[in-house]
Amino acid sequence: MRDGQYICTHDKAETTIGALINLMVGREMSDVYPPRVKPLDTTQSPLLEVKTLTIEGKFYDISFNVWPGEIVGFFGLIGAGRSDVMKALFGMGRPAGQIIMGGRTLRLRSPESAISAGIAFVTEDRKHEGLVLMHSIAHNVTMASFERKGSRFGVLSSRFEQNETREAITRMKIRTAGPHQTVGDLSGGNQQKVVFSKWLALRPKVLILDEPTRGVDVGAKFEIYRVMRELADSGTSIILVSSELPEALAMSDRLVVMREKRLVKEFETGGLSQETVMSYATGAAQA
Repeated sequence: MRDGQYICTHDKAETTIGALINLMVGREMSDVYPPRVKPLDTTQSPLLEVKTLTIEGKFYDISFNVWPGEIVGFFGLIGAGRSDVMKALFGMGRPAGQIIMGGRTLRLRSPESAISAGIAFVTEDRKHEGLVLMHSIAHNVTMASFERKGSRFGVLSSRFEQNETREAITRMKIRTAGPHQTVGDLSGGNQQKVVFSKWLALRPKVLILDEPTRGVDVGAKFEIYRVMRELADSGTSIILVSSELPEALAMSDRLVVMREKRLVKEFETGGLSQETVMSYATGAAQA
């Protein structure tokens, strides 16, 4: 079924994953990952520079750059330290090292300071860290942005809330009965789209995505990939943490591999194989 309508019936032995994806979303599997439209310009200075970032016991000596409009993927096995690095970049921790954005050294002492600097963070745990499930879509979409963009003397502008929510529902194709539907009543994929919308309302310079498609169906994945590509083409820098290696390879311009809380390899993704990435993620390459 798709969009509330019966599509077809297939014998299980005579179908494939690619064919099922085509039937579910109306696209070939090869079209699920949108290609880059605008060429990446690395002749300018990086937007984000991370130098020797360290939190004892969590990660060590992490250094990488992200150019405007670039998607940098982070891959590693469970416990490699990827999510801890992302939390540090969002002001959740006091790391040693430097975080430089636009040539200015940031002192990120809290998520509030990271947001003020133009950094947004879509957490891997949407139910506990990304949403207020008993509140409406409208309240969740404007939760992070109304104080800066949509309030006067601390009072939320209803026009701002309506406009932002209407734009979010249209842009992310959120399937809902309306802007005042409770987020907890939505599917997992639509909940994740609301989390995205909450941060996109801030128009961030750097968007950190920690497992953005975990627990969502393939149709919702496509919409998330589409918006990621649109943001990158418009100049937003994206850091993508993903445990799905095909996703990380297809959506990233460069891929950073972590193992045992350290950065062990950085790749250009063009022509890169899953086997090569896994050899570094598991330590087989060094062995």
